[in-house]
Amino acid sequence: MGVGRKPLPTALKVLRGTAQPCRIRGDEAKPDSDQIAPPEDLSPEALKHWATVVGHLKAAGVMTNLDVQALALYCESYAMWRQAHDE
Repeated sequence: MGVGRKPLPTALKVLRGTAQPCRIRGDEAKPDSDQIAPPEDLSPEALKHWATVVGHLKAAGVMTNLDVQALALYCESYAMWRQAHDE
């Protein structure tokens, strides 16, 4: 059984502003970010929200290929909430 804290991911250290070169691990897995595109079946309202959100996530360096489906589900949920709110 390990002792002590689990190490924080480097990306989280960078976001928090606590990254130090001596504490950055070089062996961390880094998912690719080369196929970030909205799924074709997004509704128009969800697609509009996607365009807003994905830019912020890319700028922060936290959007990867693994996050595409989660973001799509969030955007569809937002679109459904928006429609319900408007009605």
